[in-house]
Amino acid sequence: MELHRLADLLAEQSAASKPYLEFLRSEALSVGLYVLRVVDVDGQQPRREDEVYVVMSGHARFTAGDDA
Repeated sequence: MELHRLADLLAEQSAASKPYLEFLRSEALSVGLYVLRVVDVDGQQPRREDEVYVVMSGHARFTAGDDA
């Protein structure tokens, strides 16, 4: 089991100056940190893999295709 502290991940992401930080990868799964400000729009393109979104604070609206 791996333990990843949010503060450490945020610091690593900030140091890399990239919006997405992948911090765990296996054959069947990858996990990353993607932080958006309130006014930001997620500009990622759809992928073939399943994705999980966790809102750590505030709120979000998720739209999949024409579904809201």
